[in-house]
Amino acid sequence: MNKLLLIFSVFVCSTIILACQNNTGTKNDTSTSEIETDVANVEEPPKSWLNFEYDSVNLYLYNLDKNHQGPNLIAFNNTINKSVVESITLDRKDIDRLKRIVDHAPEFMEVAECFEPHHGVVFFKGDSVVQCLSICTMCNNTKDQNGYINVDSRSIERLIKSKGLPIFRNMEDISKYQDEVIKQ
Repeated sequence: MNKLLLIFSVFVCSTIILACQNNTGTKNDTSTSEIETDVANVEEPPKSWLNFEYDSVNLYLYNLDKNHQGPNLIAFNNTINKSVVESITLDRKDIDRLKRIVDHAPEFMEVAECFEPHHGVVFFKGDSVVQCLSICTMCNNTKDQNGYINVDSRSIERLIKSKGLPIFRNMEDISKYQDEVIKQ
């Protein structure tokens, strides 16, 4: 019985050693046509939303007046919305972060329909507005100059907060913010 167990053990060990040698050898069993097929099936990365030239990018807090009349986009006809309360210039790291947020947004996000944006991002080339994002954190909608776009709302909120701007969930949050600013 011991002899049989010894033979079986030698057989198992030999099989494992041979299998390992075959996997670490230089022989490549993958044919050229299989590689070409794999390469052909790889999807191209999505085109970046940020596919335009710009010199600078600003983040804005705006549209806090309940009686505000006119377009609620951050930029309209190459003019920044007159209701701007605060402006922050974004650095390269923030712009790259924003690009990832927009480029990797889910295909569909459930949102409400209020669209009263209070945050905006404007891309400038010289003094001209090249593109903008108007962001409503109350309904999780974002528009650029062409209409609604999908963004990961939580990620864009974290970017806004990281720059020291408040996030509003409702009109009461705006009133509280205005009261705090008036007290200062």
